[in-house]
Amino acid sequence: MHSFIRLNMLVLLFFIATVTVDAQSEFHPQAHAHNDYEHARPFLDAFTNGFTSVEADVHLRQGRLLIGHESVHAGSPDLTKLYLKPLDSLLKVHGNNFFSERGIKFCLMLDLKTDGLATLEAIKNELLKFPSLQNSNEIELLVSGQVPKVEMLAGQFEGFQIDGRPEDLGKAIPASRMPRISTRFGSIARTERHGNISAESLEKISALALQVHQEGKSLRLWAIPDNPEAWEQLLNAGVDVLNTDKLQALNHFLSERHK
Repeated sequence: MHSFIRLNMLVLLFFIATVTVDAQSEFHPQAHAHNDYEHARPFLDAFTNGFTSVEADVHLRQGRLLIGHESVHAGSPDLTKLYLKPLDSLLKVHGNNFFSERGIKFCLMLDLKTDGLATLEAIKNELLKFPSLQNSNEIELLVSGQVPKVEMLAGQFEGFQIDGRPEDLGKAIPASRMPRISTRFGSIARTERHGNISAESLEKISALALQVHQEGKSLRLWAIPDNPEAWEQLLNAGVDVLNTDKLQALNHFLSERHK
């Protein structure tokens, strides 16, 4: 069993070592992998498609940090295996300036599905095994879901940041603590029968984006219409981060858009 685990880690390190990125344009700051752990190769599929933000739903169960959408079980993968070890290996292989040299950060969104305070404390303790990921200029640890907001704003969890909501705007929360504002697409917008986002909805999105940008933060909508036409409309309306399950399609769309 130990030999099998060791072999898997060697394969992972070899894969990361052979991943090269020749230009900053190959990374997409607008690309967020929703439920990233559901892909065949969590983190790696997103990374090789230029994504700079991935989402992991984290459950604290009997002392273990397990990954899953609504529920987990004893055989569920854990946070360390899917994300912390690969990110740590990436920085070890390519250097601690891998992302910053390209003018970006890699965002690991931790969507806490169980008690926020206890779960984040467990994550904080697990990160002690990976000094390169703590307070790193390369990795942004963004906390969503059951956020222990009071404790985080009081500075109890340095190195972690908050995925805010529109109701957090106008409360003088600095972007250093809350760099991103996220909300469900359907809470402010709707699509027309032919699939395009309505003009009225785009106006609402643009107004929200303006508020967000005035505070130096970025805007993400989740549960968006997941197609190129909607992606273009959302980006033009001021949305900064596109939430998708379609890694290759969004990679192609953004690469063509940047040309």
